[in-house]
Amino acid sequence: MTPRVKLHPLSIKHLKKSHPWVVKDSFTKNFPTKEIFLEGLNEKGKPFCVLLHDPEHSQVKARLWSYELNQKANDLSRRIEKAIKKRQELEIIKERESFFLFFGEADELPGLFGILFNQTLVLQYYASVWSELENKLISEITKACIKVFKFSPSIYVQDRNKGQRVCFRHLKGKECSEIIVREFGVNYKVKLAQSYDLGLYPDMSAIRKKVFDHSSFKKVLNLFSYTGAYSLLALCKGAQEVISVDSAKMAHDWLNENLDLNPHLQGTHKSVKKNVQKALEGFIKEQKSFDLIICDPPSFSSDGKKSTPALKSYETLLPLMKELITKDGQIIIFLNTHKVTWKKFEEKIKPLIRGFKIKAKLNLSEDCPRLKGFPEGDYLKGIILSRSS
Repeated sequence: MTPRVKLHPLSIKHLKKSHPWVVKDSFTKNFPTKEIFLEGLNEKGKPFCVLLHDPEHSQVKARLWSYELNQKANDLSRRIEKAIKKRQELEIIKERESFFLFFGEADELPGLFGILFNQTLVLQYYASVWSELENKLISEITKACIKVFKFSPSIYVQDRNKGQRVCFRHLKGKECSEIIVREFGVNYKVKLAQSYDLGLYPDMSAIRKKVFDHSSFKKVLNLFSYTGAYSLLALCKGAQEVISVDSAKMAHDWLNENLDLNPHLQGTHKSVKKNVQKALEGFIKEQKSFDLIICDPPSFSSDGKKSTPALKSYETLLPLMKELITKDGQIIIFLNTHKVTWKKFEEKIKPLIRGFKIKAKLNLSEDCPRLKGFPEGDYLKGIILSRSS
């Protein structure tokens, strides 16, 4: 029999509004420690939902599995096949070899993300309980991939929430490797187990396409460029000059490897290994201008001496970017954290953009669906700025 647990009144309220997390509180400390599934009790003491237990997570102690009490692990195959068929119907594979097969709570697979890189699947466990369901999970994924995509993927597991330690393993004991994937006509190198991140962010793929699909930018500045996904796509779409700025040597080395994979790209590219603020100040002195500036700082951007929250860094960076943009140009700024809402992001930005307006917003889409009532899942936020007149 599945253990039944009392829930905090706020947890009951949020679950009934479809928020899928039960966070740490005075009630969760009484949850059993070994069970995979729990039945949550409502205010009348009656079970109303099935929860996937997550005792090792520091904050999220359980995740909504179903409002139907008979749906437990036996429902896993349906959820996996449904998610994979959704990607097939989107026909993403025609344009890119990297995309999400599973996107956690939005695909009814709480705490489980899966990225397909060509025919290699990287499963990301944000809930450690998936390790206990691993044999069944892998079996169902393999069957569904063969049925839908006609191949059996090579599968790696990355345990997330481990203090950003590099925790990769291949299910058959193979060494983690490098993979070349193609996206919108550009080749990228994905490296497993070199760092916490893999070198390409597929949750940004649909946004990258949207940025360049219907616009022609000739001079592009990519700030916090990482391995250069935006830079390379800009060159592919006809940019004449692209400058990539990042303070990390590893990022520039990786970007150079990606450039070597794409000898067909035209235009000139320059890498600048420098603190972003100092780089912007240097471009202003040089009287440079750009018709597209992309700024995607990590949650905490660093100059090597101190770390600054990404949202606060815009207080310094946005005024400098505004000096460098052409009359008809665009600035695209991103925030990548669930801890700041869209409302707070806009409230913080508006006083900094006098003379500019918010032209459009960019957010997760396609293989990265958003779940209504779950703001934590809507973590990626982008704003397109243009001059007011």
